[in-house]
Amino acid sequence: MRQRQAKRRRTLDRDDASAPQNINALVNSYSINNSILPRPEDLERIEALSPGATTKIVGLLEEQTHHRQELEKFVIAGDSRRADKGQTYAFILGMVGLLGGFTLIALGKEGLGIAAVITAIGTLLTAFFGGNALRKGERQKKQNRVVNKKL
Repeated sequence: MRQRQAKRRRTLDRDDASAPQNINALVNSYSINNSILPRPEDLERIEALSPGATTKIVGLLEEQTHHRQELEKFVIAGDSRRADKGQTYAFILGMVGLLGGFTLIALGKEGLGIAAVITAIGTLLTAFFGGNALRKGERQKKQNRVVNKKL
């Protein structure tokens, strides 16, 4: 590797009459826009090409924002309904398990009855505390995303 570098230096340092005196370079530049709207310079060019286009672009973005907000409301309402139904069904199943366990105890099958009661209570507690932990984790992730976007 050192030999290649040395050879290269020699060819560059050598004064060769056949070497071109003027060097043309092609430079590409890139820019990144993190906004929904185009950059102001781009909007000016668009407006110059098509008068009224920037008003249409802003209007479309407002419509899209409104549409997304409506979709989010719909999704949140659906999630809330599903959560309510899930809690209702879990309560019903838990009560059936408890009643079944107490019925087994009353019929003289204490071992099976106690196991059924403990299982039903354990399932209800696990669902309650697990759901709370899951929601807390989701809120923390969302908060982290918001904080990271601001930075």
